[in-house]
Amino acid sequence: KKAARYGVDKKHYFPMKNKDLAKKNMGIDPDKIIIGMVGKNQPRKLMAELILMFKYVADKHPNTMLYIHSAFPEKNCWEYPRILDQTGLANRVLFTYTCKKCNNFYPSVYKGEAKHCKACGEFGATIKSPSYEISEDHMNVVFNLMDIYIQYATSEGAGMPVAEAAYCGLPTIVNFTTAMKDYPETLGSIPIECKENYTYSEEGFRGWPDNAKCAQVLSSLIDKGKKYLVEFGHESMGLAHKNYNWDRVVSVWVDAIESIPPKNRWGDPANILQPIEDSDNLDEFGLFNIFQDYLGINDPYNLLRICRRILNKSALHMNNLISEESKESLIESINKYIEQHNIIE
Repeated sequence: KKAARYGVDKKHYFPMKNKDLAKKNMGIDPDKIIIGMVGKNQPRKLMAELILMFKYVADKHPNTMLYIHSAFPEKNCWEYPRILDQTGLANRVLFTYTCKKCNNFYPSVYKGEAKHCKACGEFGATIKSPSYEISEDHMNVVFNLMDIYIQYATSEGAGMPVAEAAYCGLPTIVNFTTAMKDYPETLGSIPIECKENYTYSEEGFRGWPDNAKCAQVLSSLIDKGKKYLVEFGHESMGLAHKNYNWDRVVSVWVDAIESIPPKNRWGDPANILQPIEDSDNLDEFGLFNIFQDYLGINDPYNLLRICRRILNKSALHMNNLISEESKESLIESINKYIEQHNIIE
């Protein structure tokens, strides 16, 4: 069996030729290792846990930064300013500011809900949601500023940014829960084992990662150097092109549709039902023949269901065609039919 996964457009998501230059153009030190995540600011996206986990990494690797492409404020969201203050990581976590005046975007440490735009100088650059006022081409730049991508969430329906990050040549890390269990096989993602905890915000059991173990995985990747990260990301990109492209999605759907035997073809003659005359005199065998010939019902179980519906007067348009005497004969015939064919209701 084949899964019709979603596709990613390689025209929009690809590795930029010079990552160091891309970082420099955005005001980031090219020597910094950027760990990033893209996601809506909501409880199941574990942004607070991500920052707490990153603290382990930040203490060991001073050349690292965390880049969260998310929004603030939002309804029922994580309070980034409070979390950054409590962890002391205000100068180590980047967010995407988008200017509503000139549509420019750039990463920055938290400078409030709104700030003056670096490009036009106007006040109005804010931290918007991942899909707001930023094009896919700009999203490609966001991914290319990262060196490692991580999806930290209690659950995902797909977690599309993981495949988009892989298209941009990034090694990926995912919580091994829900739809993200697919990624170690299809993208070569590193899985983080989760334990199931009950979350009151979602009213159910969800996957919860081990922050210390995740930090160890990240630390190990960082220790192997940028060259290793590029090679790892290149392998992930190859798997992403293979498993998450629209041509493959269309092919899977076409194969699935064409594998279904057609009930009717355009060139087949019309199956016109003939009127039934003198229906009061039909015996039980005649009724069964009508069901089989005109309704095309050959399966004994489905035939039994149709008969029972008529007897219970749920199919009124057929009920008027059958006399009480014929119904009694039909009951007897049904019972015989059940006995002969060993039908289990």
